[in-house]
Amino acid sequence: MGTTLYLIRHGSIDYKDRVPGWLQGISLSDYGRVQARWIADYLRNSDIVAIYSSPLERAVQTAAPLAAQCQLSVNIIPDLTEIDFGEWQGRSFDELESHVQWKQFHSFRNGTLIPDGELMVEVQRRMVCCVEKICKEHAGQAVALVSHNDPIKSLLAFYAGVSLDLFHRIAVDTGSVSELSIENNQYLIKKVNITSGIPLSRV
Repeated sequence: MGTTLYLIRHGSIDYKDRVPGWLQGISLSDYGRVQARWIADYLRNSDIVAIYSSPLERAVQTAAPLAAQCQLSVNIIPDLTEIDFGEWQGRSFDELESHVQWKQFHSFRNGTLIPDGELMVEVQRRMVCCVEKICKEHAGQAVALVSHNDPIKSLLAFYAGVSLDLFHRIAVDTGSVSELSIENNQYLIKKVNITSGIPLSRV
């Protein structure tokens, strides 16, 4: 049997007008906490045996309700963290819109280096290596990975055989679950971007 991986993007945050990157102290919003509880409910019958998370607070907080439900601890793995946004971290999106390199980053992800940051291909490499290690450890089992937008997109792009320059066509919303099955070097993306559908107005 293959390994089933549930790829979870962290829930919504209030820090929306700037690049959060690796900044500390950025927690889930009220809506994000609702999303985290929904994720736990959505995966309640998935027989998850292990939960792995990015070290950033918003990811760990998203993993917490699922961990409580499954009676598991959250295993922190640095390779699941957000892309290193370097000099762009903490800067406003409005400010960055005037930067040529920011625009290049959104049209040519595969080769645009973030100033003092990370190449997208480096993110993809660490994510794939992480998943391959987890699959060896959990052959035939189901595991949950809590990460971030670009890292999850890079992973889905790799297993779908899609160029990183086109991965913006993949939607990975906050509080979403995607499902990937891996067995004997055969990859099957079963679900992408499953969300609660709960409107913000109801929170």
